[in-house]
Amino acid sequence: MSGVGLASLVAAHPAGAEPFEVSRSDAEWRGLLSPEQYSVLRQSGTERQVFQGMVEEDFAGFIKIVTDNRPNVEKPVEDLTEYAKSSYGGTFSGRVWSGRKAKQLGLVDDLGLLEDAVALARKMANAPNAATVMYSRPYGYGGSIYAANTTPMPRADTMTLELPGQSQILPSGMYYLWQPLQ
Repeated sequence: MSGVGLASLVAAHPAGAEPFEVSRSDAEWRGLLSPEQYSVLRQSGTERQVFQGMVEEDFAGFIKIVTDNRPNVEKPVEDLTEYAKSSYGGTFSGRVWSGRKAKQLGLVDDLGLLEDAVALARKMANAPNAATVMYSRPYGYGGSIYAANTTPMPRADTMTLELPGQSQILPSGMYYLWQPLQ
């Protein structure tokens, strides 16, 4: 068995977080990966480097977006490994912040409800009578806790069809009946 310490792959994991091993057998890895993926990631030993590079790239992108759009947050450091130190507890530590703490850190402008955000948008747009339109995706995904979905899930009606001698003609399984247009 071989494993990858996921916490050690992250450029900045929450302070005090301990790395842990995710172990899979060779057979499990072969079942999860294509033969090409298995060859590159497992046999040539590039898995850790590939994931580390992806995590560091995403983390650097996150820091850039935050610092470009939030001028009041702390200035980023050159060496991203500084954020992984257990003594670091700042904005880029990987923690999940409460609303109040996020406001203190400069990550959000204000706290409130959806109605407060709509009222502020109307005020900023100088459109006090603007209508609010809420869009939702059908069949499940709502996108946020504010999106409700009352559309019923689609369903398929099924029936069991038993024909004499069918086990000799067709293997068991699910079949669709289709009638061509005339």
